[in-house]
Amino acid sequence: MNHENALFAAALGLQPPYQVSKVDFDREARELHIHLDYPRGSQFACPECNEISNVYDSNLREWRHLNFFEHSAYLPPPFLASTAIDAA
Repeated sequence: MNHENALFAAALGLQPPYQVSKVDFDREARELHIHLDYPRGSQFACPECNEISNVYDSNLREWRHLNFFEHSAYLPPPFLASTAIDAA
C-alpha cells in the first residue's frame, strides 16, 4: 500500500481486511473518490448474527461520505456477508 492509500485508510479508520486500493482526486470538480478492496478469500462478520461468512455482494456502488476539507468524498459501501445467504 502506498503512502497516500495508507493515509486515507488511517483517516477512515479502516481495519483489515479492508484496504484503500486507489484514490482519485478531481480538483476541478472538487471531488475525492476513494476505492476500497479486500484480499481474495477474505471473510466478514454477518451484520445479523456476527458469524464469520463469505462475501456475497461485491457489486461496485458509491456512497457520499463526509467532506475531506472542502472536497466532496465518495467511497463504496461495505461488502456484504450473510450467513443466511450461505445457508441457501
